Amino acid sequence: MFGCIIIYLFQQTIPFFKPLSAISAIVVVLISFVSFLKTFFRVNRSSLTIPLCLLLLSFFSSFLMASDMHLAVNYLKNFMFVNFVFFPFFLLSKEGFITTNFIKNAFIVFLLFYTYDYFYQFNSLAIERTSDTELGGVTNNAGYNMICLVPFVYFFRKRLVQICFMSFILLLVLYSAKRGAILIGGFCLLLYLRYFMISSNNKKNYFWALIILILLVVFLKDFFLSNESVMNRFVQLSEGNTSGRDTILSSCINGFMEEDSFFRYLFGYGLAETFMFAGNVAHNDWVETLVNNGLCGVVLLCLFYYSLLKIYLKISDANTKSICLSCFCLLFLRTLFSMSFLDFSSIPIIMILGYISGTEMSKKNNPNNYS
Repeated sequence: MFGCIIIYLFQQTIPFFKPLSAISAIVVVLISFVSFLKTFFRVNRSSLTIPLCLLLLSFFSSFLMASDMHLAVNYLKNFMFVNFVFFPFFLLSKEGFITTNFIKNAFIVFLLFYTYDYFYQFNSLAIERTSDTELGGVTNNAGYNMICLVPFVYFFRKRLVQICFMSFILLLVLYSAKRGAILIGGFCLLLYLRYFMISSNNKKNYFWALIILILLVVFLKDFFLSNESVMNRFVQLSEGNTSGRDTILSSCINGFMEEDSFFRYLFGYGLAETFMFAGNVAHNDWVETLVNNGLCGVVLLCLFYYSLLKIYLKISDANTKSICLSCFCLLFLRTLFSMSFLDFSSIPIIMILGYISGTEMSKKNNPNNYS
């Protein structure tokens, strides 16, 4: 199944994968849905099972109301592909088939493919980057893919390995020039420094964390001074230039609020209907859900994050807790800057959450095996 995920994610970058992409998508969705059914009818199911089930019902009902069925099919497929990957990883981790070593190996595979994809997109945009003078140049959306690999870093016990992987990921995010990804990356770095300091009682950790922070400040100062295009993008952001996001969001919200139908308020207009108001996706999961699925969809999305928070609070191991917190923050912060809930780059995070939920339930059911 993991191989099918890789094939589907990188079909555009690696032409060899393209003929197999449709079959891979079907395999992943079928395995995920069967795993969901197995989880749903068990007593010991994950706390994310019910929210994802209700969201599926919400998406399916909105699918039936959609005016553009082609876009709606893509939305429904993306939702199933991204979020239901949770269930096979939950079941297999609960039974002990997926281990920490598997997660580490999966990270290496993701890192290799995402790095290749990053430079593939970078090279594709090279000509535009040299000629474009608007909005501070062209940005590399692959930066959002890289930032979703941050939680994997915590699985490595050696500090030097963690720092090397974290530095490499954040460096690529920085050079992607995506403002949202850079801001999220900065927050993830603060979370990591917090973890670095509290993961050991050794006072030297505080000293090294301070040194890392000072070096980081010096590097960022030199980076922004030597990269005028990135600096300009943040200057423009401070001046209110959001690359048209404010116009898109206001068009979607105003269009939704002007509706007189109580039914529309509750259940929305149908999948992909943000295109009707703004001619584009909302680039914000909350507004996208509000327009497409109504207030009920927003409530269910809140329920999803509440259930995710419950998983975090029940974890006792400090390292696992840090991983889960990193996943939670990444998913939530991305809802504010881009699309998290329907974006394929969220799959590595959903996989980790499935693994954590499965292993935590296994610990609860078989405490002697972890004593």
